[in-house]
Amino acid sequence: MKRRSRLGTVLLAALAGVAGLAVPAAASSGALTVTTLDRTGHAVPTDVSVVNLRTNANYTLHSGRRRALPPGWYGVVAVIAPTGTSWGSTETLGAQTVSIGSHPVSMRFDARRGRHFSVTPSISGAAYFTSEPNICINGMYVGGLPGFGGVTNDVIPSSNRFLRFSYTAFWAQSASGPFYTVAGKTVTGIPSHPVYSYAGVPLARIVIKILKGKAKHAATTLMTYPSGSPNSCNPFTYGFGSISAPRTVTQYVSTGDWMPQISYNGGFSNAPMAHYIAGRTYHLTLNRS
Repeated sequence: MKRRSRLGTVLLAALAGVAGLAVPAAASSGALTVTTLDRTGHAVPTDVSVVNLRTNANYTLHSGRRRALPPGWYGVVAVIAPTGTSWGSTETLGAQTVSIGSHPVSMRFDARRGRHFSVTPSISGAAYFTSEPNICINGMYVGGLPGFGGVTNDVIPSSNRFLRFSYTAFWAQSASGPFYTVAGKTVTGIPSHPVYSYAGVPLARIVIKILKGKAKHAATTLMTYPSGSPNSCNPFTYGFGSISAPRTVTQYVSTGDWMPQISYNGGFSNAPMAHYIAGRTYHLTLNRS
C-alpha cells in the first residue's frame, strides 16, 4: 500500500472565533505569533501553516516566533506532535481563523484540548486501515491529517461557522480485497466527539470486473475517489489496493458520489463519477486498454 507524504496533508486552515485565542499586542505593525502546547502543557516547536483566505498566499511560521504578515483574513493550522517536531503516536490538529490588521496578534494551540478522532471499520482484523480527518474553511478544502502505522489523531473542537469538518477512511480485508472506502458527512465546525463506527452499517457494494486488455504487465492498482467538490471537504482522498488482472474485485463505499479507477503500466481507466446508495449492488467493467 502506498503511504502519502505528510507534507501533502498538513496544509490546512480554519477554526477560531473562540474568545481569548487572538489577543492584540501593543505595537505598530501587523504580525502573528503562534504558541503550541503539547499534551503536557509545555510549549513545543511546531511548524505552522498560514494561508491568506482571500489571496491564497501561503506562509510557514515557526511557533514562538513573530512573523510579519500583510493585513488580511488568515487561516492558521498547526499539527502538534508529542514532543513538538518529533512525530510520534498521537498528533493533535488545531485550526483557527484570524484577522491581521496594523497590530501584532497572538494565538495559542493547546493539545490538551484535543479530542480523539477515530473510525471503526466494518470488519475485524483488517489487513490495512487508514483514516483521516479533513477540514475546509470558507468553502475551500485545505487539508487533512492521515492516521496509519500506529499514529492516532486528536482534533481541537471548534464552533467556528467558517470551518467545515469531515473524514475519510479506508480498510481492506486482504491485499486483493474486498476494499472499503467511506466518507463522513460534512458538518460545520469541528465536533467535540469525532468518533465514528461502521460496525453493522450497510454500504454500497460495487462489483468491478477488470479486464486484462493490452497492458503487458498484470499489476493493477484500484483507486476509489470521492466527490471533489469543495463543500464536501473530502477531495482527492482515496483508498486503493494492488491486484493482478484479469480479476473481479469488490469495493464497498458509503452512500455518496464515487469514481472507481484502475491504473497500470501504460495507462489508466475509470468509471464516471456516480452516486452509490448503501445496501445496493452495482456492477462495473474497467478495461486495461
